[in-house]
Amino acid sequence: MTKITKKLLLSIITVVLTVVALGTTTFAWFTLTNSAAVQTFEADIIADSGIEIAIGTADEVADNMGLNWVTTLTTQAIEDFIATKYVDAFRFNHVTTIDGENFTTLGLGAAGGPVYNGFLELPLHFRSNSANGIDWTSVSLNSTQFTWSADQAFNAIGYDSGTSSYIAVPVSAGTLIPLNAADAFRISIQETIGVGSKLTAYERPATTATPYNHVLGIGGTGYEGIINDPDGTPGTGDEAYTGTFGAHSYYFSDSQTSPFGIEDFTTVATVTSITQTRVLDMLDTTDVLNLAYDNAGSQYYGSITIRIWLEGWDLNAYNAILSQTIRSSFQFTGVDAV
Repeated sequence: MTKITKKLLLSIITVVLTVVALGTTTFAWFTLTNSAAVQTFEADIIADSGIEIAIGTADEVADNMGLNWVTTLTTQAIEDFIATKYVDAFRFNHVTTIDGENFTTLGLGAAGGPVYNGFLELPLHFRSNSANGIDWTSVSLNSTQFTWSADQAFNAIGYDSGTSSYIAVPVSAGTLIPLNAADAFRISIQETIGVGSKLTAYERPATTATPYNHVLGIGGTGYEGIINDPDGTPGTGDEAYTGTFGAHSYYFSDSQTSPFGIEDFTTVATVTSITQTRVLDMLDTTDVLNLAYDNAGSQYYGSITIRIWLEGWDLNAYNAILSQTIRSSFQFTGVDAV
């Protein structure tokens, strides 16, 4: 049984994402035809003694471990990787995922197809002679609270302390709505080369004071709303599902229609706290089953992929968040081999 006997690895990734709208629109986030650009990116990943780290694609791994192994992965190295992987400037787009790995777009009149960009993806590799596992031990995802002046009347998110439930709060145009852009973000960490196939997805916890964050990613359907049928005859094509509150309600109020699939969408199951979550059990490269990785240069080797995205179905995914700065940090701890 593995145990943590000392802090073999203390790696902190700090990601600063300045999200800027590249155009104007009156619709909610998931109807944007523009996208958002990362203006700045800051990340230093520091490995303590006994562990080395690298960033690189699957092709580089297959190519005789053509990775640049270091004890400190600098901001410049990560920016260089992003510039190589995303030939054009990186953009966030309106995406969603049911598993934290495979992403699709959201559409107006048809189901969105699979996409391979619009979300940030960072493949990290670890090697060591003394640690055979990596735990995700803490995470932060923050943005500065701000207020947005609603240009439409709609049902905002409220909270009833008496029933301990979220409620619809009708607001008029011009009402100032408190928001936090980080509430619409998601992070997943997937074990891509290791003993298992673990994946953990994270979103910020629910809040019971403004700005209200309604946790969406619980797995399964996330639809909350009622059907609006102007002609009173089902199946004639004028039906639309109105969201109970938040961005879904705002979208319907503004457009009198609803995004395709709102009545039965599915999102990845998430957790809202991270304490000591195993994200990687590294391969023993001396094992006959793992000899393909013995060119890693250490007894233990493995990799994870970090993905960061704006969840298009989130009830806090308003256009107003596009001018905000998001900061995220991660902490990983190495686990001794036994």
